[in-house]
Amino acid sequence: MRAVASPAARTGAFVAVSVSSPARAGEASGVLLTFLVTLGAIALAGAAAAISAATPERPAEDVYDAILRLGGAAILACSLAVMAVRHRLVVLGRLPPLSLRTAEGEERLPEHRS
Repeated sequence: MRAVASPAARTGAFVAVSVSSPARAGEASGVLLTFLVTLGAIALAGAAAAISAATPERPAEDVYDAILRLGGAAILACSLAVMAVRHRLVVLGRLPPLSLRTAEGEERLPEHRS
């Protein structure tokens, strides 16, 4: 049985792999994973601090709700920013599009840069 990469992986959709050489892709993905875990720990510490600071004035359920809503809004804003930046880079020709189909529905070959 042969492993097949997803279309997103074949077109370089993963930032950690696409900005580094193939020989250092594992290293880059490890750095990205470490960054994301650290960011999650910081967010958890911030949420805990906000809960402990706001609990005496407000019920805990209201604080939990506010933190979840704020987190959701932040995630939505970041995802929109990532999509806008990726679109701009595709328009400028710096990144390949995620789809291998043209607007007319024709299949096209991915471009390989050296």
